[in-house]
Amino acid sequence: MRLLRAEQFQRVDWEAVIEEIESLGRSDRRELKSWLEVVLQHLLKWQYQPQLRSGS
Repeated sequence: MRLLRAEQFQRVDWEAVIEEIESLGRSDRRELKSWLEVVLQHLLKWQYQPQLRSGS
């Protein structure tokens, strides 16, 4: 970050920057997939187990 802020672009380790950006993308996709799975599970329970519905 320091080198980018100082606009010393020739000294930046661009491979490391690229890897970090790609890693963030993978992490975000995993988090979204996990969140969607939980939502889908709750919707299925809501649909097929109405007797177990709660206010939360």
